[in-house]
Amino acid sequence: MINVSVEFDWDAAREHVEKYRLPDVQAHQESLQRYMAERGVDEVRQYLPTDYFDACGYRHWQLKENAAYDREGAIEAMKRIMVAHIAQANIFTETESNYAFKQWTEGHHDT
Repeated sequence: MINVSVEFDWDAAREHVEKYRLPDVQAHQESLQRYMAERGVDEVRQYLPTDYFDACGYRHWQLKENAAYDREGAIEAMKRIMVAHIAQANIFTETESNYAFKQWTEGHHDT
C-alpha cells in the first residue's frame, strides 16, 4: 500500500495573509464582532472552532485528504483558515484562537 503524507505549513499561510489579505482579516473580525453584539461573548467563544469550518468548508481530516490531490485548493483553504485565526486572535487572544484551532483539528466543532 502506498501512503501519501500531507504536512501543512501554517506559518507560511499566516505570513501570506498578514502580507496580502489584511482586508479579509478586518472583514472577518467585523463579522465576529457583529455576532458578539447579537449573541454575546460566550456564544461566540463556543463558536470559534466552528468558525474554521465555516471559513474553509472542510473538517480538518477532509482538508488533509483533499490536499493529496488538490494542492491549490488546500492552500486557498489554509489562507481562509488563517484569516479566521488572525481575526479571532485580534478579538480574543492568540491563546484562545490557538485553542479553537486545535478543537477544529480534532473535530470538536459544529457543522
